[in-house]
Amino acid sequence: AFSTLVAVVPFLLIGVGVDDMFVMIAAWRKCDLRLPVQERTGRAMADAASAITITSITDCVAFGVGVISVFPSVRLFCIYAAVGVAFDYLYQITFFAAIMSLAGRRERANRHCLTCCPVLPRSEAQDKS
Repeated sequence: AFSTLVAVVPFLLIGVGVDDMFVMIAAWRKCDLRLPVQERTGRAMADAASAITITSITDCVAFGVGVISVFPSVRLFCIYAAVGVAFDYLYQITFFAAIMSLAGRRERANRHCLTCCPVLPRSEAQDKS
């Protein structure tokens, strides 16, 4: 069964996912740039994973409680949202963390963010202008 209320779930999940990404990127930026990429990823995940885990668990529990509603459309919405939040959590701690690690490797190798071509270090680039 499909309810028009369920059409809101993708937008809700985008908001939760973007919030999780902001938390992870903030933790990444707090880490020391001189650390190896693996260490930096580990520290960023140690810092961000607790916040992401707590919010995802509370969201899943809240939507899980909504499953006992007597209204079929609310029940369906809560089922879809709870499953979506769980998948969003798995996505954040696996795929997005891996993408952040790859971006750290690119950053460490001093490569451009879009083309991945080597760029001059800031010290040498200032002499060129």
